[in-house]
Amino acid sequence: MEMKRRPGIGGLQTAAATRGQYRLIGENVAKLSTDLLKEQLATFRSHLEEFARKHKNDIRKNPTFRAQFHEMCAKVGVDPLASNKGFWAVLLGIGDFYYELGGQIVEICLATKPHNGGLLSLQELCSLLGQKRKNAREPVSVDDCLRATSKLKEGLAMATRTASADTGFPVFLPSPPLQVV
Repeated sequence: MEMKRRPGIGGLQTAAATRGQYRLIGENVAKLSTDLLKEQLATFRSHLEEFARKHKNDIRKNPTFRAQFHEMCAKVGVDPLASNKGFWAVLLGIGDFYYELGGQIVEICLATKPHNGGLLSLQELCSLLGQKRKNAREPVSVDDCLRATSKLKEGLAMATRTASADTGFPVFLPSPPLQVV
């Protein structure tokens, strides 16, 4: 009958040295992966900036292209509307566009409140915005209205459904209470 030998001090030291080597290799791989990811993100950002510069006029003037640009940005976790003073707002000028649009939406909602009881359909809002902005350079789409209302402060009670308007269900915007305005 053969007895199993337990590792001695030499075996324990060898095991500890092996674990240390694996830890160092793991740290090196993690550092390389992090560096590579940072490099890829920098490349991606520069290409996205170049794309935005190249298509700046299309983004500003074409509502369909603007919606596609926002969708593309959302897929990679970039919000060009995060601030009207951020990088994207400076590059594209779209932050101001949506904040201005949001102000006009509030004006329209308050003006129509006595007639509709405070609920305005998204389609009617877009139509009224089109009339109000007939001299504006940028046309306004349903997607623009949804984005502008989503950027308004919650204190204005302008909650909208995040579903797209082509789901078949009507989307209504509640008017903000007069005390808030």
